[in-house]
Amino acid sequence: MIHKTAYFSIITDFLDRSGVLWSVAGGYPRDLAHGLTPRDCDIVLFGFGSSPAIYQFEQRLADFVHSLGIYSAETCGEEYENPRIEGVIKTTENIDLISWGPKHQTVRDVVDNFDYNINQYIMVRGLSGEYLIRFKGLDFGVLHQLRNSDVTPERKSKMIDHALRMDWKVPPELLRSDIEELDFDFIG
Repeated sequence: MIHKTAYFSIITDFLDRSGVLWSVAGGYPRDLAHGLTPRDCDIVLFGFGSSPAIYQFEQRLADFVHSLGIYSAETCGEEYENPRIEGVIKTTENIDLISWGPKHQTVRDVVDNFDYNINQYIMVRGLSGEYLIRFKGLDFGVLHQLRNSDVTPERKSKMIDHALRMDWKVPPELLRSDIEELDFDFIG
C-alpha cells in the first residue's frame, strides 16, 4: 500500500513540518474501504490563505520532490480541468499532491467540491499514528453526481463502473444519460 511506503512518510512529514494542512482523499481511501487495491494516492493540500501562498509553497514542494528523485510532472488548475484546484505535483511513486484554492480551508471544503459522492472518502492519521478512513459524503451506497460542469461522459462512465464494482446503487437517470453522452465512432 502506498501509504505504508517510505516516500509517503517522507512527503507527509515534510508537509507536517511545513505546517500545511493535508489529507488523503478520493479514490485511494475509497478503494481501501472496499477491499480493492488503489492505483494511486491523492494527497490534498488545503487551508492556504491566498493564491500567492499556494504558489510559494508549491515551488518549495516541487523542489523537495525533485530532491527525492521522484518528480514526474506539474500542472496548474486549468490543465487539470478543475478551476478549484491551483496545482498538482505528480510523482513517479503514484502519489499526487493536489493544492486546492484559498476557498478550501478544511478537508470538508475539498470533498464537498468533488464531482461524485463515491469519491468523498478521506484518510487521516489518528493520534496513535494509525490511519482512519471516513466517508464524508451523503447517501452512502447510492451514486450521486454532485456537479454537472466539467464532468465528461468518460468520467461519468468511470464513476458508474466504480459504483457497480462496489455494489453501490446507480440511479436509472445516471445510467440512461451515460449512454447518450458517449461519443462513438463507427467504422462502416
